[in-house]
Formats: sequence, C-alpha cells, structure tokens
Amino acid sequence: MEDAGAAPPSESSELSGPRAEFVASLTRRLVALKAALDGVEAEPTSTSRRDNLRRRIHALSSAARVLRFGAVAESLDEAEAALADAAAQGEAAPRHLAQVSRALDALPSRVWGSPFAIKSDEPVITADRAPDRSAHPISVVVFGSEALAESVLSEGIGDAREIECERTEESGTARELFRVLAPDVAIIDADTDGAQDLVEAVQSDPMVDPVAIIAVGSFDRPEAANNFVALGAARVLPKPVGPDTLRRTLLEVVGRSAAPARHNEPMGD
Repeated sequence: MEDAGAAPPSESSELSGPRAEFVASLTRRLVALKAALDGVEAEPTSTSRRDNLRRRIHALSSAARVLRFGAVAESLDEAEAALADAAAQGEAAPRHLAQVSRALDALPSRVWGSPFAIKSDEPVITADRAPDRSAHPISVVVFGSEALAESVLSEGIGDAREIECERTEESGTARELFRVLAPDVAIIDADTDGAQDLVEAVQSDPMVDPVAIIAVGSFDRPEAANNFVALGAARVLPKPVGPDTLRRTLLEVVGRSAAPARHNEPMGD
C-alpha cells in the first residue's frame, strides 16, 4: 500500500544532501510555524509574537531560496509581506492571519512543484513580493558573559543593521531562547560550562531552527576548537576577540548561505 505522504519517486530520487534535509525537516518546521501563528492569533497586537513568527518565516524562506525551492520561497515571501503589513497597521488582522495560514498550507505541495491555487475572497497582500531582508534586525543569542554581549552590540565598523541580542549563561535558558526567538546567529563562549553540550543539543533539537554558530574561546588545545567545527560552527575565534572583529564576523556569517546547518561527519580515522 502506498504512503499518501510519500514524495514522488522520480523527484525524491533527485534530492540529496541539503535539499533532502530541507524536505525532511519541513514537517517539524511547519508545526513550529503554525504554533507561532496561533500565538499571534491569540495576541494580534503583540509585537514580540509577530516578530518571532516573521523571523522564523524569514529563516525558512532564505534556506528555500538558497536550495532552489523557488515556489516555497515565494509562498513564504507572501506570508512575510502579510506580517510586514500587519506591523505597519499595528495589529495582525484576520486577513493577515488568513494569508499567512494559506501560505503555510501551500508549502508541502510547492516543495514538489505541484499546482496549488489559493481560493479566497481576501485580497493577497504583497510588498513587492520579495521583502527587503536588509531591513530586518539581526537576532543574536549570546551564551556567555555580559562583556561578550556588549561587544556584539558595539558600533563603529560602518554597518547600519540593527542587532537584537539576548544573553544568558544558563544552558537551559539558552535552549528556550533558541526555540522561542529562532535567532540568526548564536555566539557561544566555549569556556562557559556546558557550552559544547549546548551546541550539540541545539543542533539536534527538532524545535530549533538552523542557526549559524560563532564559537569564541581560549582553545588551549587544537582539538578543543576542532570539536566546535565538527559540530557545525560557522566560525571559531580565539580569545581575545575585539568588538570590531566579533561584529564583523557576525555580519559575515549573516551574509553567508542560509542553507540548513549540518553536522560534519568524519571522513575516516
């Protein structure tokens, strides 16, 4: 008996690596997105709930575009445009919520390029179809000292991007921040207790969206830095790290490919 939810064999056979991982993770991502949408519906004037949903949609759209799932990115752009309009109005109206819901419902069929028609009397809200991504604040979670967070928020290298930063030294709190905020970047102080365990947990947590990781540490032994690289860290910086270097690295990581992060499997002994 055929599985109704299975991908078409001719197309699934063409997927490998990051594209296959994207498809495999889509169901859990949709669960998280719809839970966030329910939160906005419960509190339509909540800026934090709306921004959380918008950030999650933006992250998934970026990954879809990089991995050449154009139709998926297009649906998510429509959802993001609706939330941008809601932000301008100061409230997520039913028409905004309906458009976001329709866009999310369209994703499974659009992954495989199946035709999907939106049937609704509500007008489709668009903001040039592709939102201005450079206007979004960069969301950062810092696992480490207050001084490290202050370095992230420092200015002086000529970039106008706004940065939103949350900090903690508690690994349990950090995991909750990753789940709720869906940050663009995580800055991990490798010398803080539980840092490596936290990175491992975040990378395997199905409720955490892919996040670029910058590890900062003393790294007295070469293998200490290698452990974070093996866990998928985008950058590993030895201490001391100046504010300009840290912020420049942050901006470089944000500007890189938004493809889902993966563990680096060993190639041999």
